[in-house]
Amino acid sequence: MRYNDSELRVIKSLFSENDEMLVALRKKMLDFPLSQVEANLVTYTPEQLAVISKTFNPEIEPEAPVNQIIDLWMTVDVKDKTPSEAALLLEARSRLIKYLTERLENKKPTITFESLSYSSKKMDQENLINQITRTTLLSHVEQQLNQLNFLAGQKDETVEQLMDRLQKDSSK
Repeated sequence: MRYNDSELRVIKSLFSENDEMLVALRKKMLDFPLSQVEANLVTYTPEQLAVISKTFNPEIEPEAPVNQIIDLWMTVDVKDKTPSEAALLLEARSRLIKYLTERLENKKPTITFESLSYSSKKMDQENLINQITRTTLLSHVEQQLNQLNFLAGQKDETVEQLMDRLQKDSSK
């Protein structure tokens, strides 16, 4: 489990049976307008923001359990790509990471969701990079919201208890 007990408590406290929080977070991450209530929902403590950042923009943690190391670079599929094809994918991933970082750190955005849309005024390569970034962003945000929702709905058990239970289940 990538999350420790403290982080799981944060996830449960924020998202357990709280679809409004999940929707508000989605709106924030995708640059949709927020009502005042939603803006208040997505104002996080440093501890909460650390867990959300770990979810949306994971960084390699040397102390993570085996098979739980991940960052957004490791999921770029450049195998069997030409250098120019790989370069497009890597530039799109770089934009994705910058986009997510700006949202998570509440920085003034240099990349907006709207700017990732197709435009006949942009060069083909720019449109392709933006489309890859946009598609990946939408998929990534939904996957992470699903993960938070799933983790928030799990039984209250420590990581040790969960590991013990899974171990027992696997030996049946």
